[in-house]
Amino acid sequence: MAKIHKQGGEHLIQAAKALVLEKGFSALKMRDVAERAGVNLAMYHYYFKSKEAFLEQVIASIIADITRMSDRTAETEGPPLQRLRQTILNEARYYRAHSGLLVSILTDAKQGQALACRIFKSDILPQGRQQSYFVFEECLAAGLIRPLRYEMLTATTLGMILIPAMFGDIMGQVLDKEEALQRFNLSLPVAPVTDPELELSVDILITGLVTEKGRKAMAKAKL
Repeated sequence: MAKIHKQGGEHLIQAAKALVLEKGFSALKMRDVAERAGVNLAMYHYYFKSKEAFLEQVIASIIADITRMSDRTAETEGPPLQRLRQTILNEARYYRAHSGLLVSILTDAKQGQALACRIFKSDILPQGRQQSYFVFEECLAAGLIRPLRYEMLTATTLGMILIPAMFGDIMGQVLDKEEALQRFNLSLPVAPVTDPELELSVDILITGLVTEKGRKAMAKAKL
C-alpha cells in the first residue's frame, strides 16, 4: 500500500470515490480525478507509486465506508416481530445511504469490471443481515410470519431503495425535466426516499408477512 499524505492523497481518494458514484469504475481516469481534487496530475504520482496502488486505496476506503455503516444495522431489541421490523428498517437505511455507490458497483460488476467485482466479493451487504436472518427464522419458526424465502425479503428491501434510485437515473438520462413532469408527473431529479416513506414501506411489508398469530402478538405488544 502506498503512504497517503493526509491532505493531498486523501483529496485524490475522495475525488475518485465521487467520480465512481457519477460514472462507475470503468470510466475512472486519473486526469479526471486530479481535476476533481483540484491538484496537478503530477501530484498523483507524488502520493502514489502506481495506478494500482492508488486504486487499492480507493477500494479500501470504499469498503471501510460500507463496513462502518453496516455495523450499525445489527442493533435491535424487543419482541421478535419488532426486531424483524427494525432490522429491515436498518437495512433499508443502509441501502439508502449507499444507493449511488451500490447501483454503480452492481452495474459495473454485471459488466465484469474487475474493481467492481472485487468490492462486490468483499460483501457489500450489511453485516447486520446475519442477525436479520436469525430474527426472520425465529419469526418463521414461531408461526408469526408466512412462509417466504429470506432472499425474497432482502430483494424487497433492496428494491425499496435501489429501484427508485435507478429509475430516477434512467429517466434523467432520457428525459428533460419538463418532459418528465408532463408525461409521467415526475419531478427530476428524483428525491431520495425519506425516513417516513421507509417506515411506511416496511410497515406495509410486515403487514403482508404476518399471520393471524403474528397480528395477535403485535396487538399484545402494542406494535
